Amino acid sequence: MTNPSTSPALFVFNLLIFIFVIVGIFLQIFSVEMGGAVWTVVVVLFLLMNARRLRFAGIIMSALAVTAIGIEWYTKGPSALDGVVRASFFFSLLLLFQTLGRIADLTREVGEIGEVIVSRPPGQRYLFTTFGSHILSVPLNLGGLIVINTLLRSRAKNLDDDTNRALVVGSLRGFASTTFWSPFSLGVLIVLSSVGDVDYLHFAPIGFVMAIAYMLFGFRFERRGIAAAVRGADYPPPNRKMIVGAVLGVALLSIGIAAVSRATHLQLIQVVFLVLVAGCIIMSLVLARRGLMTVSSAIKMMSGSASNVANETAIIWGSTALGAVVAGALANAHWLESGFGPLQAGIAAAIVPSLIVLGAAIAINPLVSAAILAGSLSVVWPEGDKIWLVFAIIWGWVATTCGTPFTANMLLIAQQQGITSTQLAYGWNGRFTLLSLAILTVMVTVGTIIATL
Repeated sequence: MTNPSTSPALFVFNLLIFIFVIVGIFLQIFSVEMGGAVWTVVVVLFLLMNARRLRFAGIIMSALAVTAIGIEWYTKGPSALDGVVRASFFFSLLLLFQTLGRIADLTREVGEIGEVIVSRPPGQRYLFTTFGSHILSVPLNLGGLIVINTLLRSRAKNLDDDTNRALVVGSLRGFASTTFWSPFSLGVLIVLSSVGDVDYLHFAPIGFVMAIAYMLFGFRFERRGIAAAVRGADYPPPNRKMIVGAVLGVALLSIGIAAVSRATHLQLIQVVFLVLVAGCIIMSLVLARRGLMTVSSAIKMMSGSASNVANETAIIWGSTALGAVVAGALANAHWLESGFGPLQAGIAAAIVPSLIVLGAAIAINPLVSAAILAGSLSVVWPEGDKIWLVFAIIWGWVATTCGTPFTANMLLIAQQQGITSTQLAYGWNGRFTLLSLAILTVMVTVGTIIATL
């Protein structure tokens, strides 16, 4: 019997979905409206056709979202489904990130940068691993972390246990800290698009400083696993040109996205979409010129990308759409017309980061909790101070990413290391998570109260 997930009919269907979603979002950016009803039908049809790839969380979240959308549609009409259109942007981003990751696997430069990062001598390798993971994970997301840890795993037999543990958690912290500021981070995009009224250019500089501080704090925290420099050891000097090129490339790309968003008045998520489309096209042309990609392989890549993101689409699209519906309902609730005062906002800011972490500890995806919290709390948060709501959610997400056992990155890295994700999250990184979460919570609570007075 033919496996439905690899049948020709499903292959063609997923290819058509990929093309429809990318073209549809492109047209949406340039004011060719498709409407929430159309996007709901497209996403539901996609999930039904790829039902075998859905897990429990994806099924539950998509079912809740479709139910809420149906009620909203029935009671208020199609015009109430603007949040569904926004949620569908994330469907397109998942497709593009998946495609970009597949393209990166074929690109020799990514592997060469990874080799430079993990081949440093004692005294340098923790910082290189942490910051290198951070740089690669900005454009590649989870793919950057996988590159670093695959290379680390191949060298594990030459490392003592403390050093191996320090390098692994360092790479995780580098990956997690992209959520502090990166325009490519799904966390940043989901929270900013759900909260609204927060300019990325106001948020990103503070987030970037926090990311640097977070990684350096990890460096100080891991002194036991960071060996001192070895005098006279024969290590080749790092390829400075390659390192500087990677750092400058990420910096210019991020600054360019922010500048284009400001200059054109396009939303951040729209500019990121256009940049990802351009990046996929350019890198595909480069690979084609090298003889590493053909039209046939590109078609297989697009269909495969759609198939692989079915469960993630169910979770992210469902949680974002549900958050938008909840926010719309709260906006019309008369008992919330007064909104939060300084004390209420401060209490909420203190609770939100831990709430996201505790939810993730019982397998509630931070995508779900962040989207719903952002959508609902933005309605009652003091106007003009919503950046502190963004910080509260984002900082909770960062702690969750490398401090709880059920996120995708923790499950993958634990499997690579041959340990349980619980041991990785709590045994290897638990104390750091608790301490950093406590510090971040105090900062966001005090900042919120002062800002809203």
